[in-house]
Amino acid sequence: MNIHPTTIRIEELSEPELVALNHRIIARLRFLQRARVQADLRQLRIGGRAVLDPPEPAWTEPLPARPSLPPRRTPTVEPEVLLLERPPASRKPLGNRPAIDDPDQVGRLIEELSDHLPFAAGVTPQLAEMIRRRAPGTPIPRHCQVTWVHYGGDEAGIVCKLDLTEQGGAEDRGRQFYAPITQLLIRRGTLLARDIAAYQKHRLKRLRRGRW
Repeated sequence: MNIHPTTIRIEELSEPELVALNHRIIARLRFLQRARVQADLRQLRIGGRAVLDPPEPAWTEPLPARPSLPPRRTPTVEPEVLLLERPPASRKPLGNRPAIDDPDQVGRLIEELSDHLPFAAGVTPQLAEMIRRRAPGTPIPRHCQVTWVHYGGDEAGIVCKLDLTEQGGAEDRGRQFYAPITQLLIRRGTLLARDIAAYQKHRLKRLRRGRW
């Protein structure tokens, strides 16, 4: 390897001169690398064995700096919690317009639920906490009776009137509570449990995705 006695004092070069020198060095290294590859190829013989794992180059080009992006935040939607003290306004499922609920599914389920009133349901912890905040001192059983069902549109979904008295006794006419059916627990194996679970899963999934 021939070494020229020329001495380059980098600290005395200006920025344009350094950039030009850098380009010339990279071009020379590329030329030497291609010459080495061509020399290796000329040594190949028919039937010979080639190794396709070249050695790492002694130089690397600096990669352009990538702009730092803020971390992507995934929106989270809490399970639907809604507690009313009066029934919501009557609304029909939307037709061709995109909606959270499936109009056919809602219509069938409302009709079937109305034919089997009252039915038992469990109270979720979120709903129990909402009742405690709204009506302190109200006894909250683990299970309640659904005595009435209604469709409150995409905003509320299927809404149930709750009887919170023990063993489904006389309802407290002073405070009546209405909650989405998504906040009720239906025991597996009971009548319509599968249909209710399918509606709950569909609605909560659409709410979390925010697609309607």
